[in-house]
Amino acid sequence: MLGIVNYIRGYIRVELTSDFPERFINICAHNGVGLWDVERVGAVTLRASMRRSDFKKMPPFASRGVGRIRLLGKHGLPFLLWRFRKRYALLAGLLITVSSLYALSQFIWEIDVAGSERIPQETILKELADIGVGIGSYRHGFDMVDVQNRMILRIPELEWLAVNTTGSHALVEVRERTPKPEIVPQDVPCNIVAAKPGLIHSIDTLAGSPQVTAGQTVEAGDLQVSGIIDSEMAGMMSVHALADVKARTWYEYTAVMSLRASGKAYTGRSATRYSLTLGGLRFNFYKNSSQIYAGCDKITKHTMLRVPPGIALPVVWTSETFTEYERTAYSQDVSGARGHLYGVLDAMLKDAIGGGGQIVSADFTETPGDGTLVCGLTAECLEPIAVTAPIP
Repeated sequence: MLGIVNYIRGYIRVELTSDFPERFINICAHNGVGLWDVERVGAVTLRASMRRSDFKKMPPFASRGVGRIRLLGKHGLPFLLWRFRKRYALLAGLLITVSSLYALSQFIWEIDVAGSERIPQETILKELADIGVGIGSYRHGFDMVDVQNRMILRIPELEWLAVNTTGSHALVEVRERTPKPEIVPQDVPCNIVAAKPGLIHSIDTLAGSPQVTAGQTVEAGDLQVSGIIDSEMAGMMSVHALADVKARTWYEYTAVMSLRASGKAYTGRSATRYSLTLGGLRFNFYKNSSQIYAGCDKITKHTMLRVPPGIALPVVWTSETFTEYERTAYSQDVSGARGHLYGVLDAMLKDAIGGGGQIVSADFTETPGDGTLVCGLTAECLEPIAVTAPIP
């Protein structure tokens, strides 16, 4: 960044010769003459860069430092413009170019979305475009609070949204709303029922009347703890039943995978075609718009034109590379297929018992078939099965 500033205001490159170079530099520093890019090219010779205004102060310092100063070159925008001061068409073109770049930088030409996990980015960008924040929008033409309120109304899953613009680039930061779990209020009378079949391992009742005991088998939906109790003091009454019920459960899963598969064999042939997009207009530098090969991989690369310091312009160069392949049949490795199926079965089991359960035992089986591999999983688990159900 400092190099850009120096180029804009212009600087001088000089050669300093002195019997005492360090003393010469100290004198310059003491008198406010800034030097940078100092380079030692000899025992008594230095080369450095300095501002234009400081160069005029140097002769008195040189005489005190017993040194000589030689101008090597003038660099920067002021000197460049001075050389072209009589070329009016060139200066006019430069002025128009700078003005155009400044005008283009006031519009949004690139949008990124950060923070979205469940909500597709395409949905967010489409809704933003509908309310006036999209490609080609004036970056100072919308109110941030209004955009946030309208987006939350359009996408209820959003909790918070902000649009930050830097030049022609816009970063949309979102925070998704955490879904509220369905919780029955404590003042609503309810029962505890079984979420899935199992063999009761333990039951710890905090409120309500237990209806099952350890060692008893239950089916999904069976009553475990009743919210209707008979109190000697108050008689029959309804309460919000609370209990921790754990049961032994059993699972059986089967997964099948074919050992015959097809893959890609690349032929070595590839082709690339190009296009240029200016704003919303696309110019293709090829004739055939269909796919080049019957079977191929397509890799598309978009390169947006940028000017320092990173301002994006509505000019996009697109390259599409097609790599041809042919389909070939091959046999899968049995050990690899087995490992994949075991991983799938294990994930299914863990998803079924959730985070509160634990696997007591698990047995995998394997049955090779005609071109297939069949794997099975039989598991015994210990998990909580109590769920709350309001009393009708």
